[in-house]
Amino acid sequence: MCGIAGIWFFKEGANSEPIEKMARALSHRGPDGLGTAELIKSQLFFAHTRLAIIDLSERGAQPLFDKTNENCITFNGEIYNYQQLRRTLTNEGYEFESDTDTEVILKAYDCWGEECTGHLRGIFAFAIWNSKKREVFVARDHMGVKPLYFYSDSELFIFGSEVRAILSSNLVKKKLSSEGLVSYLSYGSVQEPFTMVDKVNSLPPACSMTIFQSSKTTKKTYWSMFPLKTLEKSLCESYEEIKNILLESTKLQLIADVPLGAFLSGGIDSSAIVSLMRASGKENIKTFNLVFPGSIYDESSFAQKIAKKFHTEHHELELTSSTFVKFADKAIADFDQPSMDGLNTWFVAKLTREAGLKVALSGAGGDELFAGYNCFSKARKIRQFAPFLQKLPGFIGIMGEALAPKVIIRKAFEAINFAFDPYFLARNLFSEKQIENMLDPQLLKIGRNWFPQAYSELTSNVKNLDEVNAISILEMQTYLLSTLLRDTDQMSMAHALEVRVPLLDHLLVESVMKIHGDLKIIPPHKSLLVNAVGNLPPHCYERPKQGFVMPFEDWLQKAFSEEMLSFFTTSTQSIFPGKSLKKIWQDFSHGRTDWTRVWSLFVLSKWMKKNDI
Repeated sequence: MCGIAGIWFFKEGANSEPIEKMARALSHRGPDGLGTAELIKSQLFFAHTRLAIIDLSERGAQPLFDKTNENCITFNGEIYNYQQLRRTLTNEGYEFESDTDTEVILKAYDCWGEECTGHLRGIFAFAIWNSKKREVFVARDHMGVKPLYFYSDSELFIFGSEVRAILSSNLVKKKLSSEGLVSYLSYGSVQEPFTMVDKVNSLPPACSMTIFQSSKTTKKTYWSMFPLKTLEKSLCESYEEIKNILLESTKLQLIADVPLGAFLSGGIDSSAIVSLMRASGKENIKTFNLVFPGSIYDESSFAQKIAKKFHTEHHELELTSSTFVKFADKAIADFDQPSMDGLNTWFVAKLTREAGLKVALSGAGGDELFAGYNCFSKARKIRQFAPFLQKLPGFIGIMGEALAPKVIIRKAFEAINFAFDPYFLARNLFSEKQIENMLDPQLLKIGRNWFPQAYSELTSNVKNLDEVNAISILEMQTYLLSTLLRDTDQMSMAHALEVRVPLLDHLLVESVMKIHGDLKIIPPHKSLLVNAVGNLPPHCYERPKQGFVMPFEDWLQKAFSEEMLSFFTTSTQSIFPGKSLKKIWQDFSHGRTDWTRVWSLFVLSKWMKKNDI
């Protein structure tokens, strides 16, 4: 797991200073080595910061050249089936000089060209310079676990693992993206493909792009999670197939030349990962969890029971309000893109890295893939209400949104004036009307068009799926992608910790998405996963669903109240009228609005100030 960057000056040459700045900006992602390469004199540069996981020798240093054809790669991620691919390529006559998965990608590209992505099983973002064709090929993994951001115009193409690295080059204007801003206010994180910086975008998951010397670019989608058809299988057959893929995925993701462990909250997903690690033959498992003393959010007793059952060496970090206040500024500063979430990952990653580990397995994705969130039931209810309500006049929707006593009913009334899948209303942070009241009109005018640009094709594609599978895909391509996976990457890599996600293996996703949604909501909770794993104790799945969250509401009103109060009552933040900020804080103080709203605005302001946007 590393940091990658590159710059191609199409018209006029330049020196290496911008790429060196980018590399330094990514040094936290890869403290084990830093390398740059000049591929076209004064025009094309690659950079890499290394977190050594496989083949710790200097042979694993990047950018890595293929001596036979002078191609070059800079790569972030892990290819879990690299040993199998290496054997296949060896049989094709290829010779290897290292034991790295990086070299396997380089040889795979030489053998199969752009189709090499179809052979890879892992998490990755990479760029390859093709010296014969004089073009750069970039690709991102199937589920978007690893990020890849870029900026492109007629004079320049620049890419990096983080938006901040691109900004550090001083080659891109530090201008706020209206689309990124409005999407952030809508959902608490910037929705892909946008970022918070104008004209800096994210390469979509399962997508590759070729950049030519003429400055032209072409994109290609190489995989889709949409099932071609739903297979008629018995539950027993489904459990068996899922179990086999889960075991295979976990075994592959245990391959490393450094110690590794697992995040363990005590819920279904993290407990399943620990169980699978043990079933895969892993010994001396280290597990990590956060403890919130005296809080309803504390799940430490459940994590301790799982640790005891599977004989792990369990580590806990007691996270109190004073600890949160002590580290909050540093944690917020580590956001590459602002988010209302993510600090939980920052703290557990800190604990894991300080224990001497470079790799941790996580249960991320289990709720979205196996229909586990309360959002599924909420989204289904809103979807059921919406078709009837959408026949009513628009003004009734406005009245209902304002007066309805329950959140689900309010969201359903919002659907009257909402042109897309009602699912999206279930995840709303601020409604369209609230954003309208908060934002500068000029920003709003440009930014409100972000939704059709990002999600019109997605909402059209899920129409023919059963309701549960439709919501599952919407969850994976929105909330999971733009919030959970991005937060996991940026907050773990702030500590130079690689996080692997066995429940998001693309072959597992393919298999689960072929199963009809009705089979995914049979009790117990997340029954497909629970029964496939087979040995989880009842306290994992019989207790109410609880997310991996911290007691923010209490902390923001008490230990962190002084700084929050200062921001919301005296802020001169130019994009928000002062009255709107004061109103939001008053509503929060009187229990009329959720903590996520005040926290998201606070983090956004901090991020903009730190990055000079």
